[in-house]
Amino acid sequence: MEPPYLVSIEAFASKRLGGVPVRVLLSDPDVIEAGKRLARSIIKDGSLNLDMEPSLAIPGFHAVLAAAARANNTLLIKTIADAVRRDALAFFSRFEQEKLPILSKRLGINISVSDLSIPWLVENGRIIYKKLEYSIGLPDFLSIAARSNNELLHLSNSFLLAGRVYLDKPRLVLLLAEASYWRVFRLVEDYSEKYSDIEMLDQIAEEAGRALSSRSSRPVREDWLPDCIRRLLTDASSRGLNREEAYVLLSFFASLNADPYSVADILVKYKAAPPSAALNIGDVLREMRGYTPYKCDSDAGRRVCPECRKSGLLEEYFSHARRKARGRG
Repeated sequence: MEPPYLVSIEAFASKRLGGVPVRVLLSDPDVIEAGKRLARSIIKDGSLNLDMEPSLAIPGFHAVLAAAARANNTLLIKTIADAVRRDALAFFSRFEQEKLPILSKRLGINISVSDLSIPWLVENGRIIYKKLEYSIGLPDFLSIAARSNNELLHLSNSFLLAGRVYLDKPRLVLLLAEASYWRVFRLVEDYSEKYSDIEMLDQIAEEAGRALSSRSSRPVREDWLPDCIRRLLTDASSRGLNREEAYVLLSFFASLNADPYSVADILVKYKAAPPSAALNIGDVLREMRGYTPYKCDSDAGRRVCPECRKSGLLEEYFSHARRKARGRG
């Protein structure tokens, strides 16, 4: 079966199901159940459980994406994308040379077959050549590789000739898996506009939420946030933040040892960053452990938070927690 992330749900409903409206398909009880099953597999095992009929697996997968869009659940979106990347690595690795350029077009990528060989290493006095079987235009390559943390996809580690990047099969598979990963985010953004008002999707979102709850560590409580942090989040969406303001915001979350996904959810909710950027910001927090925010009087002196006269952001956050615990918040 072709992976569901390579199949357009609109084309599937039109061509394979005789023109069933997508909204009707995503509301079908059997599709909802398939989506719940897929969501559990993705979250529990980190993989796509496609052991079901394509007529359920394909719309079920897209129902999970639409449910994640409706719930605006950043952790669920990232978990799906990670599972898709793993599945894509295994899927694309199975195919021979001629098939991969055809499959790459399903991701909007134009790959050409190449017969280029380059000197690679010297062994026992003999030059060993490396065969680069594929090439891709530099702009297309950078549109994917520039967002990847995989060093094998960095341009500095690639062979560039006449505006094209030449790849062997393992690197092409990595590139296609990375493209599949980012396709998830594009589909979620599309579905948030088209299908996020379908109430049946809440069943999938609730099932996924229960499965995810056991994985989240130290989630940030939005209702405990100091007023100045809320104001910085609001300002980030409207005018952007200067360096000191951005430092205060990020160092505050880092000092809480905050779960990056819950921080990303807050950034998305306040429209301080789109989902993909919010996840990258969340990842930055892992590198900021040990950084502490300025004291409140220091923030006021910097005009980061001119109205704040409390002892510190962390103290204010946990004072909200204590008031909530006593039922006074």
